[in-house]
Amino acid sequence: MHTARSAYLKLEGQKVIKLQPGRRSVVNRFIPSDSKKIQEDLKEHFQELVTDALLAGLSEANIRQIVDNELEQIQDKGGNQSKK
Repeated sequence: MHTARSAYLKLEGQKVIKLQPGRRSVVNRFIPSDSKKIQEDLKEHFQELVTDALLAGLSEANIRQIVDNELEQIQDKGGNQSKK
């Protein structure tokens, strides 16, 4: 199986996207938050980003501010409505 196709099928299995044969794939607006695999994958990517940021010299406070700003922007655009 082609690598790209297997990646798309994996994302569909995780309910991240919806495949539409003959049309574009659509990213699901709401990803089930109870999906352990998705949470594990996101945590792994987040850990890599935080490690890279720390190695680049950003402080813990800088990293928290970046995350807070991004969450705020997403919420302002009508993304995930959950607030702290």
